[in-house]
Amino acid sequence: MDFEFQLEELEGTAQGAKDKLNNLFAQVDDRRRRREIPDYLCGTISFELLEDPVITPSGITYDPADMREHLQRVSHFDPVARAPLKEDQLIPNLAMREVVDIFLSENP
Repeated sequence: MDFEFQLEELEGTAQGAKDKLNNLFAQVDDRRRRREIPDYLCGTISFELLEDPVITPSGITYDPADMREHLQRVSHFDPVARAPLKEDQLIPNLAMREVVDIFLSENP
């Protein structure tokens, strides 16, 4: 009878440890999930995080380095909208920059 009590006690302790471990793994998985960069924060050309985004007159946001390279190597047009485009028409997308900053502060 004493062994049954000890067995129940050990099983309870083991279950508690198992629950704590499962909780820890769930927290790690949640942190890992949040680190995935959403598509809307990635550049249309390089698919990298938009760290200093610019917007074209057609309303499409790009990474400025990608756009400069496109304008120099390919031609002077928006790669998605196909509208004529010059480098001086690229303006900082401050709203997207703020969204990126918030994402980075929440996901170091």
